[in-house]
Amino acid sequence: MSEERRGSPRHAVSFAGEIETPTGAQKVAITRDVSAAGLLLFTRTRQLTVGEAVKLRVMLGSKEAQVTGRVVRQEPLDVEETTLWRTKVAITLDPSPVFEELMAKVVADAKVAAEKKP
Repeated sequence: MSEERRGSPRHAVSFAGEIETPTGAQKVAITRDVSAAGLLLFTRTRQLTVGEAVKLRVMLGSKEAQVTGRVVRQEPLDVEETTLWRTKVAITLDPSPVFEELMAKVVADAKVAAEKKP
């Protein structure tokens, strides 16, 4: 079994969003999982490289967060994984109080949902 290297727990959450590349190109994206330190998202862009700085806008309901970070991994999606998205991108995030507030809501909602399960 592989050792968990993340400093904060991941949550399976689908935030709608938008990723902006260093060239200014903007593409729609959706997260697959998120943590306070980073996220994994699906997008249609193939213009990203490891180490590149990106801007993200993520939304959950009426809440929105603008964050910045760096690409730590990018890989094409297999045809079996999706028909809409082309690329899976892992991003480490720069500190953001707004995103931390959004994550606190996600964690609180997950706890409530877990308590309601029989």
